[in-house]
Amino acid sequence: MNNCNRILVVDDEPLNREIMIEILCDEFSQVEVAVSGEECLKICSEELPEIILLDVNMPGLDGYQTCLKLKEIDHDNKTSVIFVSAHGQPEDRIEGYKAGGMDYIVKPFEPEELLQKITRTLKYKTEISDLKGSVTSSNKMAFSAMTVSSELGEIIRIMEEMFLVTRFEELADKYFQWSESMELNSCIRIKTENVEHCLSNNVPSTPIEKELMELLANKGRIFSFDSRSQFNGANVQILIKNMPKDEEEKYGRLIDTLPVILTGIDKCIMRIDDLKLKEKQQKYIHETIEEVRSLSTHTKFTFETMQSNILEVFREFQGSLDWEIPRMGLEDDQEKLIMKLAEDCLGKSQKATDIGCGIREDLDKIILLLKKID
Repeated sequence: MNNCNRILVVDDEPLNREIMIEILCDEFSQVEVAVSGEECLKICSEELPEIILLDVNMPGLDGYQTCLKLKEIDHDNKTSVIFVSAHGQPEDRIEGYKAGGMDYIVKPFEPEELLQKITRTLKYKTEISDLKGSVTSSNKMAFSAMTVSSELGEIIRIMEEMFLVTRFEELADKYFQWSESMELNSCIRIKTENVEHCLSNNVPSTPIEKELMELLANKGRIFSFDSRSQFNGANVQILIKNMPKDEEEKYGRLIDTLPVILTGIDKCIMRIDDLKLKEKQQKYIHETIEEVRSLSTHTKFTFETMQSNILEVFREFQGSLDWEIPRMGLEDDQEKLIMKLAEDCLGKSQKATDIGCGIREDLDKIILLLKKID
C-alpha cells in the first residue's frame, strides 16, 4: 500500500463493496465505503476524497443524482467520479457524462481494469492541476507584466508633464498626482540655493517631517526605517510613509522606479532653476535697457539744448559787434580784424556743434539697438 490517495466506494450491495475493497486495499492506504448516495454526500461534506467509485443503481439517490448533488459540495471539482454499473450502453455512458462523471466501468470487471481506470483518472487530475497551476502562474506573470507596463506608461506620462512645468509648486503637484495613483502617502522636499518647498500630499509638511527629511538628506540614495523610505537626490528628497513591505512585488517595483522619478524631478528642478535665472537676467537686461534708453534720451536733449545755446550766444555776440564796432571809432583795419576774429570763433563753434550732431546720431543708433534687444 504505497498510494495515499483517498478512495470512496459507494455501493448498496455488500458483495460488490467487498470485491472492490479487496482489489483496492493492496494499492491504496485510504479506502472508505458508503452504502448509499445520501451517506456518500455526508462523508464528502466532511472531507472530499480524490476518487469516488459510484454505483449507478441504488435505492434512494441513484449514482447520477448523487453525482449532481456532489457538485453542490465540491465547488472546485476536487473529487473525480468513476461510475460503476451493470449497464454499458452508449445512453448509459451519456447519462454518466451529463451527471459529471470522469469515467465509466461496467460490471463485471477485471481488477486490472479497475486499477487502470483509477490510475488514469489520478494521472489526469495531476495533469489538470499542474496545467491550472501553470495557467495561474502565467496569468499572474501576465498581470504583473501589464501592471508594470501600466505603471511605466504612467511614469512616462507624468515625467513628460513634469518637463513642461515652470514652477516648483506645479512640479510637486505632478509628483503627487503619480504618488496618489500608487496609493502612496508621501512628502517631497525641493531645495535649491534660492528656494525651499516641503509638502506632504500637496499641503505643507509638519515641522517634524521637514526636519526629518533635512536630516536624512545625506543618508545615501535610499534610507529605510519601519514602513518608511526616503529617496535622496541632489535637490529633492521624497519620503514615502507607507512603503508596502508586505507586498514584495510592489515594494520591489517602487524601489526600482522611485529613484528614476527622483532623477527626473532633479532634472526638472535644474531646468526650472535655469528658467528662473534667465527670467531674472532678462528682467535685469530689460531694466538696464530702460535706464540706458532714458539716459540716452536725456543726454540727447541736454546736448541739443547746449548746442542751441552756444549758437545763440555767438549769434548775439556777432550782432553786438555789428552794432558796437561802428560806434567805437576804430580804423578800418581794426574793424576788419575784430570781425574776422568773431567769424573765426563762430566757425569753430559751428564745427563743434557739427561734431555734436555726430554724437547725437550715435545716440540714436544706440537707442535703436536697445529696442531690438528688448
